[in-house]
Amino acid sequence: MTALTAIPVHPISAPRQAFESVSMTSRQDRHRGTFTELRDLQRQRMLQIAAVSTGIVSVSALASAAAVLGLSA
Repeated sequence: MTALTAIPVHPISAPRQAFESVSMTSRQDRHRGTFTELRDLQRQRMLQIAAVSTGIVSVSALASAAAVLGLSA
C-alpha cells in the first residue's frame, strides 16, 4: 500500500478564503498596467479597420461582378 503525502503550502502564499483561490484571474486583470490597456485598444481598433476594409473590398468586388454580368447579358 502506498502512502500519499500532501505538499505543504506556505501559509503566506496560501489563499485565506475559498474565493481568493478562484479569483486569481480577476485579481490579475485588476492589476493590469495602462500600457496593456492601450495595446488592447490599438488591437481592437486595427481589427475594426480590417473588418471595415474587408467589407468595402467585398462590396466593391460584388458590384464589379454585377456590372460585368450586366454588360455581358
